[in-house]
Amino acid sequence: MVQAYAARDRVASMHLDDTRPDANAILNIPVQNYLPSPEDHQLLYHEYINEVQKILCAKMEAFKDVNLEPMQHPYMQELSQKSHMVPLGVIDKDETKITNMIDIVETYQQLVPLRDGKLVTTILYGDGLSCERVNDAKCARISSANPMGRLDGIEPQIQEWHRRAIHLNDIYSSLFSGKSARDKGTLFYLKSRFRHRNVSANVMHCFNYANELMRFTTEAYAVAAACSFLGLNAPDDCLPNQPSEPLELEHLLLKTAKHVVGIAFCPPDASCIINAAAEEPELKYCLCQEELEDAQMVKCENKKCRRGQWFHLKCIDLAEEDLPDGDWFCSQQCNNKKMKTAKPSATEDHKFQYSKAVLWYGLGDSVRTDAVRQGDGNRIIMHWRQDMVHFFEGHHTKYFVFGHRLLTSTGGGASERIAHQLTWNRTVNPSGLPGRNLEMDLQMEFYNKAYKESIKSAGGHITDNTVRRHGDMVGLGRSMQLLFDLQVAERRTDKRKHGQADRSPDFKDLVELLLEEE
Repeated sequence: MVQAYAARDRVASMHLDDTRPDANAILNIPVQNYLPSPEDHQLLYHEYINEVQKILCAKMEAFKDVNLEPMQHPYMQELSQKSHMVPLGVIDKDETKITNMIDIVETYQQLVPLRDGKLVTTILYGDGLSCERVNDAKCARISSANPMGRLDGIEPQIQEWHRRAIHLNDIYSSLFSGKSARDKGTLFYLKSRFRHRNVSANVMHCFNYANELMRFTTEAYAVAAACSFLGLNAPDDCLPNQPSEPLELEHLLLKTAKHVVGIAFCPPDASCIINAAAEEPELKYCLCQEELEDAQMVKCENKKCRRGQWFHLKCIDLAEEDLPDGDWFCSQQCNNKKMKTAKPSATEDHKFQYSKAVLWYGLGDSVRTDAVRQGDGNRIIMHWRQDMVHFFEGHHTKYFVFGHRLLTSTGGGASERIAHQLTWNRTVNPSGLPGRNLEMDLQMEFYNKAYKESIKSAGGHITDNTVRRHGDMVGLGRSMQLLFDLQVAERRTDKRKHGQADRSPDFKDLVELLLEEE
């Protein structure tokens, strides 16, 4: 089954030019549009400082009286308004089948408006897999004779929450290991020490719990670094020389935040993509570094072989009948399994390197979340440029491709209207409060959960009418239940679930533990 919803744009864009650029305009988009620039790194640096300042104001007694304003953007007022969202019901189709996916896209295209008799291209947001399937459906119809048949009214584009889940999963792959269970300060150690029992290495199955542990750890590392810098023994200690003027306190807060960020700030290097995109050099292999026609060759099974990996039998003085039945290695160094990965330096401070990694990744996740909560389109697009390096090095091909498509559309490869919508109408705000925007695909997860809970009442007897009826209830069921309880049953049953446990004592203990470990 497939579900979707429509959200009205809160930032106006229909007045903008809708002319599509020609091929030459797209060809002239510079490669810098897809990669982080020095200006992007500078903005990211200011984001990190702002995030650390917020943490210190919330967690340290010395800075509790400082009031911080959120980072500003041109549409703060519009994106603080409550979103008008309309669930579009549930379609009983299997999106893994291309014919069903075509039917699904055709259904949504019926809702696309017309202007002067032409389809007004409408963005369909989704995760990487959904975008890929919509794109496959459009490709299957590409030879149709008219725009309706080609499904031109729908433009698939990537969203933010699943991208963030990929990041968090990669963080845990790097920093969360059972082998570090006894190492103070590691994520696995903290999971056991502070009873984060629901956290596992599979982040997609425990996203909220994994995110809570990562934020808890990052904030503690940041506060510990600040306490060390200020000479404090605990986060609730007062400063020895407390500034009397607010400006002096704000200056000290900024100075402390810069120190913390300076420990770990390490923006990605885009040279890996540039080098890969450059013209491939002339093929060089073997000891002779030459290409010999009709020469028999053998491959060294060490994938990181630095001597050429493929070798002419003549060059290594080896006869064909002497080749081993199993793996062959060109040298004892390649044959040594332990030599395949570089040994860590005995002089390297691994605890400090781990601390830097926690701060870099944890603060990075926080600033990306803050950009979404504020609806700051410029920062969100900048984060996509930063993430292109991560997707390339992490072999997240699907998100690399759709990130490229998004940056193409916002950088001159789409009409002015589409580019503006993709930048400033990427979020929804269910509550109508400042700083409470959500990723559109995360809101979709909430609707999916509501439908699944609702359809359980059918007891497995699912018909077309059942699907339609429960699909119509999505977004309305809880409100109707509350109205019934209040006005008919005259009772209140909307008691909030128990909130998260108070981890203030745990936070203080962790900061003190990190300070003991220096």
